[in-house]
Formats: sequence, structure tokens, C-alpha cells
Amino acid sequence: MALALPTIAPVPPDFHFCEAWYGAPNAQHCLQAAAMAFPVGSVAVPYSLTGETPPYTLPRTVDIGTCGITLNINGQNTDLSTLALIPDDIRGMAGWVIAQCPQAAGAGGFVTKHLSNTVDYMRNPTINLDDSYPTNTAFFTVTVFAIHGNAYENPGQSDPVMGRVFTDTVNEAYQNALPGTTLRHHFQYGLTQFSLQSLAMRRGSSIPWWWEPASILPVDTMTYECDTKLGRPRPLDCSQLEYSQLGDLSDTITIEPGNITFINSVTCNVAISAAEPIVLSWEQIKITLDTLINVCVSNPFSASVGGRAFYGVQSPLKIGGRKGKKKRGVSGLNALPPAANVTLFQQFERFANPLKESTSCTWQHVLDGKDVRLCRNAHFLPPRPAPRTLLI
Repeated sequence: MALALPTIAPVPPDFHFCEAWYGAPNAQHCLQAAAMAFPVGSVAVPYSLTGETPPYTLPRTVDIGTCGITLNINGQNTDLSTLALIPDDIRGMAGWVIAQCPQAAGAGGFVTKHLSNTVDYMRNPTINLDDSYPTNTAFFTVTVFAIHGNAYENPGQSDPVMGRVFTDTVNEAYQNALPGTTLRHHFQYGLTQFSLQSLAMRRGSSIPWWWEPASILPVDTMTYECDTKLGRPRPLDCSQLEYSQLGDLSDTITIEPGNITFINSVTCNVAISAAEPIVLSWEQIKITLDTLINVCVSNPFSASVGGRAFYGVQSPLKIGGRKGKKKRGVSGLNALPPAANVTLFQQFERFANPLKESTSCTWQHVLDGKDVRLCRNAHFLPPRPAPRTLLI
């Protein structure tokens, strides 16, 4: 007879996340591992964080067959001796993530609990996001993974999806703050930091974790580069572009070499190009634009500048794109495949068709590495009068 567990769906901001990186564990093996790892109980029990006798311990891991299951505490400051948890809640989390990931998606994954502890703290306008997070911001995760798959590491600390969740959290607070206020600047600073950090995080790695300062990253993924020669698109125009000009995130577009796809909104123009035929989803493009806008266009430390994203490491990112500013290599998320490029730059005129746009002064300056602002007047020269014919 098949083994069954209760399932408890996460209540937002808690969520589950399935990912092939965690392997493809056998669902029945996972159910057996969960039943062995997590006891039954409807009353809160103090779980020990000091390595005492299981099963009431954190972390707690059991492997059966192809499946490993782990209960972990997460957060910057987990210097606790015990944490009160309800055993049936943990079993319900395990049942849910097994049903959603190994059973439904054929992959491992994880589910969070008490994520509101961290999210509510981040939204608090009186705290300093650079300070150490207190112990009451801790949350926990239940993870299922294939024990013969990738090396396992606590996903609540290192999975990039956590960085993106916290980026979205701070972005929501930023959007709700009035423009020009100290509060908006406070959250914009946090937004930039979490945007950079979400790019740095790697599954299966303990460095960096989501609360650490954004750091120099590996050379095998994407690079984002800010450049003053790409002009100064207005943040509002770029936000409007993301809101109104992108396709459905599940749809795709085909990019052919030499055929540039342009999307624009007033001063904000985006060119999508490729060195070989590729298919991109609008979700990939949106992830890339989110990063370029957060780091280059809406950077709180300098004026808006354009930027570009490409696969592999070429020039390092220059925050603000100004000479003398500290340089920082930024790669991550692998939003774009090799051969793809996205360039965000200032435009001075919206063109009627891509053919005309691809031959414009602005785009030619982008290709030549020249300052697009030199095209400001070129686009607005009055039409040259027709030559007059001398009548005799």
C-alpha cells in the first residue's frame, strides 16, 4: 500500500520551489524518508539546534533509496538553542513539497515556513538593512533531493530564488514609498543590494548567502555592464517599457543574427540581438531588464545610465558607469543563453519600423562604442529643403 502524508500548502509569503538541479528523487522513497524523519504531533515541541538526540533536532536529514529529505533553519542569525515547531506542520510541509515536486514535477525542491519573519523585518522602515538580522527573523525549510544528484546545500541560504524573493519584497516597499523621500531612498538602497546579491547566489554553494554584501562573481555566466556612452534613459520610461512593451512571459521570440529586435518607451530603448539563431522567452528578457534597470538606470548612488547584458565575462560592471567609480563584476541567473545580448540605451526618437531604427544614428553609435548623446541633435535637424530649380 502506498504511503501517504498530510499536505499543507504554504501561505504567502511562504512558497514552494521545484528545480531539476535538486535531482529527480523517487516520490515513494521521499514519503518513506519523511515518515521516518518527522514524528507526529499537534503540539509545539522545542527542536534543538545544538545537535542533541533526534528526531527533535535541526538540521534533520534522512535518506532512503534515491531520496534525501532535510529540515533546516534559515537566516543570518540562527544562534538559538531551541526553536518551537509543531511536528504535524513539518509533516504537512514535507507532504506538500513531495506532492508538488517529485510527484508532479519529477524534480526535487523545497518549501518555506515562517518566511514572514524575514519579510516583515525587511519592510520595516526603521531598520538598517546592513545590520545583522536578529534571531526572530529566522525561518525554516523542508527540502527533498536526489542523494546521488548534485551536492546538497541549504537552499534557504543559497538558492538564487531566495535572493529574488527578497529583492521583490524590498522592491514592493520601494514602490509604495513616495518619490524623493528618505524612505524611498532607504528601500532603493536595499533593492540594489538584493538585486546584486540574487545574481551572485549559486545553488549548492555556501558563499555568498543572501544577506552578504554583493561580491566578485565567477566568470562562467552573465555579465551586466553600465556605460555612460549608452546615455541616460529615464527610470520611469524603462519601468513603463517593462510594464507595457514586453510579451507574455511564457511566450518566446526568435532572434536571428543581424535582425535586431527593438522595444522602446520614450527615452528608454532596448535592443535584443544574437550572434547565432536563438529562441528567447520574454521571461528571460524581463529578468535581464530587471537587473539592468535596478543596477544601471535606477541606481541610487549615481545618475541613470544605460547598460548591456551578455553571456560570459568581458568588461566588469561599473556602478554608475562613471570614470573613477569602483568596478564590480556582476554575473548570474543565466537569464540569457550564450550568443544573446541585450542593450538598454537612451533614445531620442521613436521610429516607425525596426529597419529605420537599426540604421539610426543612435544604434550605430551603440555598435561603434560611441556616445549616443552625440545623436541628440542629429535626430532633430530640420528637413533639408528641396533644391531650387532656376526658371528661365
